[in-house]
Amino acid sequence: MRGLEGDFREKLREKAVKLWEELSSFLLKAGRGLTIRSYMFGVFVPFTVFGILVSLVLKLFVFRYFPVEGVVALIPYFFPLLCIFIALVYPFYYIYARAKNIDTHIPLFITYLATLATTGPSRKILFQMAAEKEEFETLAEEAKKIVKIADAWNMGFIKACRAVAKTTPSIIFQDFLERLAHSFQAGEDIKEFLRKEVNVVMNEYERMYKRSLYYIEAANNMYLNMIITLAFIAAFALIFPMLTEMNINSAIYGMFLLFFLVDVAMLLFIRRITPKDDLLHNLKIKSKDMIMLEKALIPTVLASFIIFMVLLFTRPFSTPVNVAISQTPLLILGMLAGRVEARVMRKDDNFPTFIRTVGAAAGVRGGSLTPVIGALRLHNYGALTEDIKALYRRLTLGDVNRSWRFFAGETGSNLIDKFSRIFIESAYSGGDTAEIGETLGNSFARMIGLRKFRRQLASSLKGMLYSAMVGISISIFIIVTLVDSLGRGLFGGGSVSIEGIEFMPVKFTAVQFDMSLIMILVWVLLLVHAAISSVIIKIVDGGHMYNSLVHYVTMMWIGTVITVFIPKFFAQIIPL
Repeated sequence: MRGLEGDFREKLREKAVKLWEELSSFLLKAGRGLTIRSYMFGVFVPFTVFGILVSLVLKLFVFRYFPVEGVVALIPYFFPLLCIFIALVYPFYYIYARAKNIDTHIPLFITYLATLATTGPSRKILFQMAAEKEEFETLAEEAKKIVKIADAWNMGFIKACRAVAKTTPSIIFQDFLERLAHSFQAGEDIKEFLRKEVNVVMNEYERMYKRSLYYIEAANNMYLNMIITLAFIAAFALIFPMLTEMNINSAIYGMFLLFFLVDVAMLLFIRRITPKDDLLHNLKIKSKDMIMLEKALIPTVLASFIIFMVLLFTRPFSTPVNVAISQTPLLILGMLAGRVEARVMRKDDNFPTFIRTVGAAAGVRGGSLTPVIGALRLHNYGALTEDIKALYRRLTLGDVNRSWRFFAGETGSNLIDKFSRIFIESAYSGGDTAEIGETLGNSFARMIGLRKFRRQLASSLKGMLYSAMVGISISIFIIVTLVDSLGRGLFGGGSVSIEGIEFMPVKFTAVQFDMSLIMILVWVLLLVHAAISSVIIKIVDGGHMYNSLVHYVTMMWIGTVITVFIPKFFAQIIPL
């Protein structure tokens, strides 16, 4: 018996140690130096104590002197549970955020390593240079860890790569580090390994990217179903007060809250799962189109405000029409942003061919890149041609880095900015320009292909949201108009006499049934829905947020036209 009890305790101890190690490894993936001890005493316990204290204060003091009823009275009981939930979710949030950040930057990271490896650096210098690149964000921190473990702790790069692989939250980066460690152990040439690894990592990145887009598509279908369901709920919310003693204004407020919560939840979910791949850069150096767009912001907003104030005092039309007219000038800003996006996309399409040609020609000729670009400026590269000519003029003045920075800035493209930086550092450091150009061109072209797939998804999403806007607007206003017609017929002195009217609910009266207020509330609901839908479209397609104003103004006019004409249409066919 003692032997069995000893074996049981030993197994239990081993499982406890294993669980402790797994939990420690899990918390390390969240970054921020989290250990089990720091998490318990720095996150979990403080959140839990805070929730309990707030609940006691609310229960014993606040609600004692300011009595409340309904759902609000349950806050002291649920608030501690909410705090515990936040404490439990805390590491998961940071793990997911770090993983997404790594997966977002890993195409540039692996491309940078592959092109830089053509210059023949040592392992230490290669990772040190990657660690100095702030644009890689979390990946730069991971590179610093590898250098620190390998060099400062004298453990070597094989153990360093495997140690970091255990604590990184990204599956793509973890697999890359495992393969890299095996390559180091086998003595494979790092240049050859990274040349092949670019395609491997890009394949994994492409699968991750498309998987995220499929999640968005599934979320869109779910969102459409929820919106249809909410339209039915809205119909019941407007009819229900006729059958019970519920105040119809309360039903409207509840409907508004439901729509708003669903829209915000969808917005946050889409923003969280959408791959971060911005079309435009955020450099201080701007393209001419971007400068024009920024200059148009203040006049457009000012014109919209002036029109709104004039219509506010003159009131030539109903409130929805006046607001729609005043916000229509924002359409100009959105259209200008759309023109900027279209021009940048055309430049992106031509960049892979340009960078491959530069690399190949420089590899054949040797020497400086300036004569090569001078010869290429005579060829037609579409929207990129003028930027190439400007690049050559600046290169002849001698400042290489500044010339390429202006080139990237004036194209307006985020990808061209990132890839041209890699090209400058690798090519001007003595790397194989032909191989550098080919690697950069292939990676760039694959990312452009993913963007086109993403824009197709955004187009289908746009059609779905527009059709949903039309359907929601018509269905809600039909129900509102029908309820108004019945209300006026029953209580408003209409021409129809209905037997049994005395048994209708007392609260459904002409005083509480304010049709004008309900129409305005429903229109505001559609306005908020239009604004959130337009932002969702731009998050998915990755373009400039100003372009969302085109969708916002269009959806707003859809809701406004339906607001105005549906009641007039039903007034002709329903004589109540």
